Amino acid sequence: MTVLLIDDQINILAGLRSAIRWDRLGIRQVLTAQGGEEAREALRRHRVDIALCDIEMPGEDGITLIRWVREHYPAVKFLFLTSHADFDYARQAVNLGSLEYILQPATNAEIEEALRKAVKRVEKDEAIRELSRIGTVFRKKEGQLVDGIMREILAEGWDGGDGPLAELAQLEIPLGRETPVLPVLVSPLAWGEHISREEPGLFKAVLTNILTDLCAPYRLACFCARPDQDYYLFLYPLEEQARREARYQHSWGAQGACGAPFRHVPGLLRRRIRGA
Repeated sequence: MTVLLIDDQINILAGLRSAIRWDRLGIRQVLTAQGGEEAREALRRHRVDIALCDIEMPGEDGITLIRWVREHYPAVKFLFLTSHADFDYARQAVNLGSLEYILQPATNAEIEEALRKAVKRVEKDEAIRELSRIGTVFRKKEGQLVDGIMREILAEGWDGGDGPLAELAQLEIPLGRETPVLPVLVSPLAWGEHISREEPGLFKAVLTNILTDLCAPYRLACFCARPDQDYYLFLYPLEEQARREARYQHSWGAQGACGAPFRHVPGLLRRRIRGA
């Protein structure tokens, strides 16, 4: 983790470098800048996580600098260390996202505590970004897994075993042995400027979102797969609906029950196509 100290007085910079126990905070690199211009150059050349800055400096104050940083390096956590107890400065600093406004004279312990909070914020944000990255990768892999499962079923048939159902359940597609499923073949006739044939993942997401919204009032869910060059939408009733359909099947027979959960689908699809 890297910290940038910004102050026009070199003795203040030297004092902070020597007084703060940086290693205990998990900070491995401490950079210094005498004023806004040097700070900009340091930010351009290094990945800075935290900036500890004075407010009033010749030529450019800390408020002007943090505005520039917010525009160009928004992830940098900013703290102000100043002897100016000016309410307007403090208000602007808070509005611009400064984590702390530390008034001098401040003890080393107070400065370290403020830095510790900033370090935790950096670590939290990095964890969130990593989870987001993992989630993006998983969603991409998830689509590929669904494609593979459905490709195997469509090509080889289903032998009645629980293997494919268990695999789909792990991907939060809860199909049971008795769950009625309606497959819908989708073959794009032309591609527009917003979605191209080189973006199958995006097209699958659009199809799924449209059908999910349309079918939700009828207690239907869906997922999309692309086992070959075409796209398949698979619609199935949600758990409560599935139980009702099982009772319907028991009362009226399998032939009548098979299409019952999906009786609204043709009209929904036609209405969507007309409105597209």
